[in-house]
Amino acid sequence: MRWNRYKGFLLLALGLSALVQVAYLRTHEFPALLGGLFLEMAATVADSGTLPTTIDGFTPAGVPFAYPPLGFYVMAVFLKLGVDGVALLRFGAPVVLLGIVALVYHLTWVLTDRSETALLAGIITGTHVSLNVYLLGASGFVRGLGFIFMLVAMLGAYQYFANDGGGGHWPPRPSVGGSSC
Repeated sequence: MRWNRYKGFLLLALGLSALVQVAYLRTHEFPALLGGLFLEMAATVADSGTLPTTIDGFTPAGVPFAYPPLGFYVMAVFLKLGVDGVALLRFGAPVVLLGIVALVYHLTWVLTDRSETALLAGIITGTHVSLNVYLLGASGFVRGLGFIFMLVAMLGAYQYFANDGGGGHWPPRPSVGGSSC
């Protein structure tokens, strides 16, 4: 396997992100930021097989289930397979964040065709304090999957339009009087 700048810089960005995540995991024994709520939501989905309207036990009337369900379905599968819920929340979110770093790196590389710029974007994504707090807490597994799908959609949209899929105009031109300019 031949190493090139793309791969080397990607590994550097992932490595620096992993260092930040290991530091977080060593200082936090339990999932932070609504860990119990998200685990209860996943357990409810695993037990019922469907999305509930509320999650009982957190308020007298329950908490409305108003989150994107994909993360909870994925968590429910892991719970059904016997994975410990606390371990899933602690270690699943960092894995998802590494996927986000790789996608940000790749998207930046595609947009700029520069490995250095992609490296900077990957390092910022993987080590930024606010983003790590947002994505490494217990809710990061659910939010992180949404972030991944957003990045995949952005990459797909860019490649669609950049490869003449949008009718040959980037950005798309507005039509005047029903005809294209």
